[in-house]
Amino acid sequence: MKLITNEDNIVYYGDAEHSFVDGVLFCEDSYWTDCKEETASVYTDVTVPDDFNVFKYDYNGSSFLLSEQYLSLAKEKRAERNDLLTETDWWAVSDRTMTQAQTDYRQALRDVPEQDGFPTDITWPTKP
Repeated sequence: MKLITNEDNIVYYGDAEHSFVDGVLFCEDSYWTDCKEETASVYTDVTVPDDFNVFKYDYNGSSFLLSEQYLSLAKEKRAERNDLLTETDWWAVSDRTMTQAQTDYRQALRDVPEQDGFPTDITWPTKP
């Protein structure tokens, strides 16, 4: 497999042939106008993480790191989840007993970051 990066940002991962023409990277049926041959790096025989996608990772030439875009979105979605939990904090005051649906909802909110698609594909629980 081949990995093409542009200043550490992953542009392409796969087996297709690539070419640079007039400052544009062409690969399969896609092209990238912001990936110039002089700033691109092409790595061959790269083993990617099991949960690899080009949004989630950057590559520094020897290892994969979580991308700033991914980390920023994850932080934003956790804050959104925290706001939803805060809205229901009154359910858990000491002189109340939460229903099972309320308990399940709050637990589902806590589990949001564990979802396979987090942070780009989240199934938000329904508030009871």
